Amino acid sequence: LSFRTAPMADPAFLSALSGHLAQVRHPDGAVRKQAEAAVKQAEGMPQFTLSLLQLVGQDDRGDRAALGIRLQSAIYFKNHVLRYWDSAADKIKEAERATIRAHIVDLMCSVPEVLRRQISEAVAHISKLDFPDKWGDLLTKLVAKMRTSDFNVINGVLETADSCFAIFDQAEDTDELRYPLRAALDEFADPLLEFARSLDAAVSQNMGNRDQLKTMLLAMRHVASIFLSLSSLDLPDKFEDHLREWMGWWLKYLGLDDGLVGDADEEDPPGVVQRLKSVIVRVVSLYAHKYDEDFEDYFPTFSQAIWAMLVKAGRGRRDTELVTSAMRFVSTLIQATTLNAKTFNKPETLKGIVDQVVVPNLTLTEDDTERFEDEPLEFVRRDYEGGDSSSRRGAACELARAACRAFHPQATQLATASVQQLLAQAASGAWQPKEVAITLLEAIAVKMEVRATGVAELTPGVDVVNFVQTQLVPLLGAPASTPPLLLASALRFVITFRRQMPKEFCASLLAQIGALLSVPTPVIRTYSAILLERLLALREMPEGALVSITRGPARVGKAALQPHLPQLLPLLFRLLSDASDPHNEYLMRAVMRTVSVAKETAAPYIGDVLQHLTVTLDRVCTNPVNPQFNHFLFESLAVLVRNVCAQSASNVGAFEGVLFPPFQRVLSAGVEEITPYVFQIMAQLLELHSDGVPDAYQSLLDPLLTDAVWENRGNIPAVVRLLNAYLRRGRDALVTPPRLERVLLLFRRLMGTKAHTDNAFEIATSVITFMPFESFRAALPSMLQLMLMRLHERMTKRLAKPFVVFVCTLAGLHGAAALIDSLESMQAGLAHMVVSQILAPKMSWVIHPRGRKAIAAGFTRLFTECPQLVTPPMQQALPEVLKGLARVCQGKLDMSSLGGVDDDMVVDNVEYSAGFSRLSFARQAEFDPFSSLTNPAASLAQALAAANTKGGGVIMAAMQTLDKENLGALANMLQAAGVQLDEDAAAAANCKAGAQLRGGREE
Repeated sequence: LSFRTAPMADPAFLSALSGHLAQVRHPDGAVRKQAEAAVKQAEGMPQFTLSLLQLVGQDDRGDRAALGIRLQSAIYFKNHVLRYWDSAADKIKEAERATIRAHIVDLMCSVPEVLRRQISEAVAHISKLDFPDKWGDLLTKLVAKMRTSDFNVINGVLETADSCFAIFDQAEDTDELRYPLRAALDEFADPLLEFARSLDAAVSQNMGNRDQLKTMLLAMRHVASIFLSLSSLDLPDKFEDHLREWMGWWLKYLGLDDGLVGDADEEDPPGVVQRLKSVIVRVVSLYAHKYDEDFEDYFPTFSQAIWAMLVKAGRGRRDTELVTSAMRFVSTLIQATTLNAKTFNKPETLKGIVDQVVVPNLTLTEDDTERFEDEPLEFVRRDYEGGDSSSRRGAACELARAACRAFHPQATQLATASVQQLLAQAASGAWQPKEVAITLLEAIAVKMEVRATGVAELTPGVDVVNFVQTQLVPLLGAPASTPPLLLASALRFVITFRRQMPKEFCASLLAQIGALLSVPTPVIRTYSAILLERLLALREMPEGALVSITRGPARVGKAALQPHLPQLLPLLFRLLSDASDPHNEYLMRAVMRTVSVAKETAAPYIGDVLQHLTVTLDRVCTNPVNPQFNHFLFESLAVLVRNVCAQSASNVGAFEGVLFPPFQRVLSAGVEEITPYVFQIMAQLLELHSDGVPDAYQSLLDPLLTDAVWENRGNIPAVVRLLNAYLRRGRDALVTPPRLERVLLLFRRLMGTKAHTDNAFEIATSVITFMPFESFRAALPSMLQLMLMRLHERMTKRLAKPFVVFVCTLAGLHGAAALIDSLESMQAGLAHMVVSQILAPKMSWVIHPRGRKAIAAGFTRLFTECPQLVTPPMQQALPEVLKGLARVCQGKLDMSSLGGVDDDMVVDNVEYSAGFSRLSFARQAEFDPFSSLTNPAASLAQALAAANTKGGGVIMAAMQTLDKENLGALANMLQAAGVQLDEDAAAAANCKAGAQLRGGREE
């Protein structure tokens, strides 16, 4: 099926594109590279997107080469949609989008499965952005396609719907998600029930037809997954009304024979039956935990069925997913206090959990040992970072911990007895029982853990310090003779409980880390690097505190670290240059933390460190395979800039001389994975200049504003960060009309996306903060119009908060007229609408001190300079305005409370994303545009008094309508400022605040 009703692409263009796509998998690298470049160039053509779909829809008549072109077209289309559907680059026009939405479901259902999977992924991505507002008939079309007897089509449709609804699964409950969820339930809940009924009947009729049954059970798995996603935020009424029917099906399919469709070998990957059961267990777990009252009648039957399934499950790969789901279900039930006591709080049941389920599933599998040897980084990620939650071992640890927390001390005593039995077995010479004992004790000892600081509270009665001293110190002291898997678990245990270890012991470990890093086993070296990094990040806590927002002294500080720097830094860089392990993010993170903590004591090694990092950067540019490694490489560079250049501006030029050549190579080669980091470091360096924008940065500015840079979504936050640095350090570079118009064009494009509205507001706020008012005055109404259009589409916190801060910053810096006149020039009465419907009710959403201070500054000038605010019709909004201001002023308005960045605590929770990851050490310093406003609350109080006098007591009258809490907050603010509302006072006597703001701006 082609897009026959869509405008056809130029035949010559279509033929040329088809030829290029035929060559993108050519075995000759030169031919392949030329074809990829040609396709990349074709992306800029307006007919590119629809041309790809036309090629996907062409009949290949069984020709393998033609199918290959169709597949490449589908892959390029999917990637093009993922990259540009919500992008500042205007690569897919709205007319094309409408055509795609109108026809893509038909196309998806008509092509072979190998193509359908690519198109399905594109449909799911578009739906996340456009459903339901711009794609209201998506589910109607999908439902229509389900009414067929072709299960290949049915499974394609269900897989697509499953992908579309996956955004609800385990998501945070927000208004933004509730809106599409309601639309999804309205359109899909009833058809899903109808289809499930017919599908269940078809399964019963085809129990002897293995091939047909497999496709039907796959469809049922998609149904269960959709049911799970649509239930994740709340129990839908349409599911609750038919809950007995749904639960009957789930219980039925949990009882299917595992070998029903031929998946009998335990070492095979999970089959369709196991995967269906795994999803059903997740459904049951959700309902037992979140909707326990509705699920109470079904609980006994399901718990018995899942327990029986768990106990008899095999140890092979086939059952791993199902076993882990079942163990997590039992963990959920144990923690659901309304259901657990009568079921689990029995000695024989708890002993069965420990002996029959936990200990057997903690034993290392053949897959684990193979991964330890062949994929050491992946082993560590799963074993330490929590990536093993889908493994038997991870789920068994979760189950043991849940049992000990819910049924302490009974379960804890049973588990510690099991630890002792395992240690006794190990005494005979076998190391494997000891490794299981270490893992089991680690699981049950943790009562509360904070990722950044370690275990905050231990399970009572579990002595981890004694265990380390008696069982693990001998292993750490003899790394060469300890079995590597046992040594790895010992290191992991010490890392987990580092906070419980005595300070002297932590310091003594630094002397051992060199030997541990020298062990040839990659996993041991990696765990040793983690131990080093985590020890250096460890802070002392106030006595008796489990969690503290205050940052105490370092447990192992620069003084303790300094003697070991000559050994550790060269060793770390030698390991990083090892060809067998060149992209180990844990080693690079250890470098970052070591240099950060060492501060000035690392001065003798800075030249060598910088050289090693730039050499590593050149290597990464040719093969940026590990995103986390890349991230910590640039964090290490940012640490050096912060520690060396920020302390002495004379070092900035030297750093630029070393870093700019590799940076130039990155930018010239267009290494997308690295470019956003380069922009962030450049912004960090530029902000250290105090005398304008140097020539090297001036020459970069025009290329920085071109479409090519902004097409990569990962670049956008970083380029915005760099633009802010340009504006802060030399606004003259951007004040020229062509450049400023280009900046404003980029703002408009970003404001039209969902992903980058925050970046759009960031640009707009920087423009009004740093640029002269006359330079952007003409563009201001169109900027406000775009913002209001987005707010009209959906009034969300993500949009409303930066809008409130923007308009208040505008009024505070440039005067009330700058805001009011711009709004009124767009539409008479618009200023009243903005104040009454957005600013007044939404200002309390702003919680950051910078934003709250901007609100206080903006309303200070509005009350001082805008007489409309105290006269009809805007006067009607005064009670809501005062209520909002009362809540704002109850929070912190002092920017000094934010402090600076603590080097030793930064990057404990790196949030990496495929497109962009913010460098913690290069983060932008807080800037206060209202630094001249030393007491914003007092200035606002004075402005209220002035407005009250001008308006004949309207402020006082509006205050009387407030509730006790908000009235008290305003009264306290007025009292603290020494201001009393008096209708007879002269207005001029209370206008100091507006004058102060104006004077500060002029200065």
